[in-house]
Amino acid sequence: MAEPSPEQQQPPQPPKSAPLATDKPKNPIPAKVRSKIFAHKTREDVEMSLLLGCKLDARKFVRCFFGITPSKQQDQILMAASAPGAHVTVRSGRGIGKSSALAWLILWFVLFHKDCKAACTAPSASQLRDVLWPEIQKWHQKMPNKFKKEIIILKDRIIHANDPNMRFAVARTARKDKPEALQGIRATNTMYIVDEASGVDNEVYVVAEGSMTLPGARIILCGNPTRKDGYFYDTHAKKGVCENWTKLAFSSLDSPFVDKKWADGMRAKYGVQHPFWKIHVLGEFPDASSDILIPFEYLERARTTTDIKPEGERIAGLDVARFGDDRSCLVIRHGGVIVHIQVWNGYSITDTAKQAMAVSGLYDTICVDEIGVGGGAVDVLRATGRVRVVPVNVSMSSSDPQFARLRDQLWFATRDWFCGNNPVRVAAIPQRDNLIAELADVRFGYYQGTGRVKVESKDEMKKRLHYSPDIADALTMTFAIPYSARGGAMGLCHTARSMGAIFSTRPMISGSESPVQPPCAAPSIEFEISPTPF
Repeated sequence: MAEPSPEQQQPPQPPKSAPLATDKPKNPIPAKVRSKIFAHKTREDVEMSLLLGCKLDARKFVRCFFGITPSKQQDQILMAASAPGAHVTVRSGRGIGKSSALAWLILWFVLFHKDCKAACTAPSASQLRDVLWPEIQKWHQKMPNKFKKEIIILKDRIIHANDPNMRFAVARTARKDKPEALQGIRATNTMYIVDEASGVDNEVYVVAEGSMTLPGARIILCGNPTRKDGYFYDTHAKKGVCENWTKLAFSSLDSPFVDKKWADGMRAKYGVQHPFWKIHVLGEFPDASSDILIPFEYLERARTTTDIKPEGERIAGLDVARFGDDRSCLVIRHGGVIVHIQVWNGYSITDTAKQAMAVSGLYDTICVDEIGVGGGAVDVLRATGRVRVVPVNVSMSSSDPQFARLRDQLWFATRDWFCGNNPVRVAAIPQRDNLIAELADVRFGYYQGTGRVKVESKDEMKKRLHYSPDIADALTMTFAIPYSARGGAMGLCHTARSMGAIFSTRPMISGSESPVQPPCAAPSIEFEISPTPF
C-alpha cells in the first residue's frame, strides 16, 4: 500500500486541555441514537431517571443541580460519602474546598433521603455559624427553584418543607463539658459530619458511638491534622481502627483553589519543617517531637475556643525593640482571653511607650521586659503615673529551682496556660497565624550538670526560624503576676511565688503631667487586633 503524500498526512494535534468547570460536558451518545433510546420515554421519565442518579451519587447531584465540576479532591470526598454506611476521614491542608463539599453533601442528603437526620458538629460554634452554614446558604440559592423551595435553612437547622420533623440537619457544637453533640440522632438514614475533627474531644466520640454505629449511618470527619493522638488521628493511623475507614489525605499544593503565591509565602516564612507548614499546607500530622514546649494541638484548641469570658485582672506584656528587623509587641490578656495584639517597628523608645499608653484603658498593669532598650520604656511609662508598671528582668535567676532563669519560668507558665489540666479550657487566642506559628516551634532542653530546664534563647530561635518570636515573648510577660480565668481563681503563676525577689518594685512616680499622646502617624504598625473576637 502506497504511503500517503505529505499533503495527505495530518499534522500532530496538540493535547486537548481539561474541560473547565464552566464548560458543558458533551454527551457521548449521538443525537440520533439518543432520540431512539428516549423515544418511548416521557419528559417525566427522563427527569426521574436523572434524579435517581443524583440520589445515588452526590457527584452527579453537584453537576446536575449547580452545573459545575468538583475538583479532584472534592470529587473523592463526594464519591466516598455517597454510599450508605460510608466512614470517611479526611485530613487536609487549607483551601481544598472542604466546606463546599460538606455543604453539597448536607443539601443532597436532606433533599433525596426520606426519614433522614444529619448532625453537623465542630469544636466551636463559629465554625458552624460563620463557615459551614453560610456555605450551605450560598449553594442553596443556586439550586433550581423547584427544589430550592423544598429546603428551608434556619439558624441552626436545615429542614425539608414536606417533612420538617423527619428530614433535617442540625448544627451542634462539640464540647468536652457537653459531649452529647452527636447523640440521639436516629432515623432510617443518618449522617454525621464533624468539621475540624482533630479538635473534637475524644469524649464526644465515645458518647456518640452508639448512634454512629446504626446500620447505614454515614460518618464524615474532616479537618487539619493538628495533633498526633485522639479519635481523628486513630481513624488514619491506629491499627484496628483505620481499616474501617476510607482515608483521604489532601495537600494545599494540589488544590486548584490555592494561590501558588500563598504557598510560596508560607514556605519562605516558616520552612518545610515547621508544624504550621506540615499541618496547614501539606495536611500531615505534626511530628511528636519531645522537645517542643507547647504542642500544636493545644494552640489549635485555644484558637477555636469561644466560650471563655474575659474576667479578672487585665495584664499587658510589652516586648520592646528600637530599630532593625525585630518588632515591638504589645499583648493584653484579660484572664483567659487575649483581647489585644499590636505590633510595630521603627519607633523610638519614647514613641513606643506612647503607643502602649494610647491603649492604656484596656489594661490595669503592664509588664515590660526591661533588659536593654526596654528600661527606657519603663521610665517613660512610669513617668505618666497612669498605669501600674512592672519591670521584668528575664535574665535573673528563677524563684523555682527547676528553672535556671526567669525567662524559662515565664515560658513554662505560658505553657501551663495552654496545656493545664483544668476542667474547662483556660486559654482563648485570636486566629492569628503569626502568634500560633511563633508559639508552635519553641524548643526546650536541660542544662548539663544542674539538670535545670532551659528554653532556647531568642537569638537561637531567630537563627533557626529566620524570624524573631516577638509576639510570643510579649505574651510571656503577662504571666509575671497572678491571674484568674473562667471557672474561678487559677492560682498564681510560677513567677508570682516570690515577686519581691524577682521584680523591681520601686513605687510609680505620680506626677501631674498631661496625658501622653500617641505618635501623629503609625505607618509601621504591622497589625492590630482589638477588641477580642470572642
